[in-house]
Amino acid sequence: MSMRKWWFSGMVEYALHVEGEYEYRLVKSVLLVRAGDFSEALRRILNASRAREVSYANADGHLVQWVLKRVVTIDWLGSHLKNGREVYSEPAEILPVPSQGLMFTPEDSAWDSSGV
Repeated sequence: MSMRKWWFSGMVEYALHVEGEYEYRLVKSVLLVRAGDFSEALRRILNASRAREVSYANADGHLVQWVLKRVVTIDWLGSHLKNGREVYSEPAEILPVPSQGLMFTPEDSAWDSSGV
């Protein structure tokens, strides 16, 4: 008999380093996996994240490395994902309230791809 699988999200953090630089950038990524429990979810998140580690030469010929640094969060999402289900949220910058109040037109957003 097969064990029931659930959806989990895992946020991981990569270290992005360019050869010759004394700093590296942290890059967060959220992955979705199906697993029977948190232990299996961790294994699947680690495997999927490590498969995305890469090294390549940039346009200047410097070695660029994406190295998995850590697993930040693992969240149980249930057995079914619903349309519009939030899998990540983060507080951002604080801005002044516009003079017309909080009236926006999100339909006119100049959206882009995250690169995923």
